[in-house]
Amino acid sequence: MTVEDELDVVKYVAATVSQRFGDALADHSRAKVFVDAVGAVAPGVVFHVFDQRDGFKAFEHPAQKFFFSSPFADAPKQLEHCGMEYDRFRALYDLPVVPHGVEVHNPGTFGVKWFKALRFDEAVARNTDTFNLFKVDAVTKKTTRTPHVPKVNAYWFPQSWSHPCIDRACIAHHPDQSKQCLVIYQDKISIAQFPEDRKSTRL
Repeated sequence: MTVEDELDVVKYVAATVSQRFGDALADHSRAKVFVDAVGAVAPGVVFHVFDQRDGFKAFEHPAQKFFFSSPFADAPKQLEHCGMEYDRFRALYDLPVVPHGVEVHNPGTFGVKWFKALRFDEAVARNTDTFNLFKVDAVTKKTTRTPHVPKVNAYWFPQSWSHPCIDRACIAHHPDQSKQCLVIYQDKISIAQFPEDRKSTRL
């Protein structure tokens, strides 16, 4: 694998966030030999081409951490880790918050194009700062909103598997307007708890 091949695979992986994999492959033809029939790149190849790229230490690049796995984390928590690293990857390469193929429902007065133009702050890719949106009373187990204000360069990612209300959150911004958007993720939903969770996340 040549240096040119590696760079084209990197560009191809980034391009698939905002366009069909066929179009991305047409623009980065060197990557073709490393891409399967559905447009995927093998994890081993991803680990290789992104290793120590963009100033990250070995195995610390968001693209490598897509494949986060730990014997100390259950499957739902690993799913949340993967989602967070995908956000960090898009922040690093200034890619859309809303990936290609994802539909925007109920965009309100802003419209679909406004949401599809949203970007994460680049600091999200490297910053480990967090903010707490909710807290749980140790005695009553009641969930309440904290006074903390979300920051554009920070990420809400509770470490505990039993965290309240939502799985992840982050601030996105519109590149052409001085407007921000709080992006809230619910990676997994319990049918039994959904009505209560929906009510509690009304900020």
